[in-house]
Amino acid sequence: MKSCTLCLLPRPAEEKTCAICGCEEFGAEKTELGFADRLIGENLLGPAYQAIETSVAQGREDTDCVLQLAWLAYSFRDFRAVEIWCHEGLRLGADSAEPHLLLGLVLARGERWVEAVEEFDAALKKPGLLLERRAVLETLRAGAYANVPEW
Repeated sequence: MKSCTLCLLPRPAEEKTCAICGCEEFGAEKTELGFADRLIGENLLGPAYQAIETSVAQGREDTDCVLQLAWLAYSFRDFRAVEIWCHEGLRLGADSAEPHLLLGLVLARGERWVEAVEEFDAALKKPGLLLERRAVLETLRAGAYANVPEW
């Protein structure tokens, strides 16, 4: 099973476009898959969301779990839930760029270009950002920046 280069979640090899984020680029094979990852990789997004949400409700929350919930909420177009899970992700992992990336995507969907650029900038300032992830963020930032009329 491949992983999507944008949402980083496992996707079926035959998929041409990620059903979660709409990305058309896939990266490395995901070899170690937990229960929720297997469900996500099989496009059982609703059950995956429920399984992760149950785990979080039982106190087993971490940055990865809440970001998976945020990406799944994004796939369901529940942008309020995306915002909530991203803020929880920032609380749990202040050094993570991912919540800012996802918030930037939501803001860009709403054509709130200046705020999207600010979120992408915040993500780019996070420590330990891999070059591949930095490239994704810079591309997203450039796209949002190009839509800001006064710049």
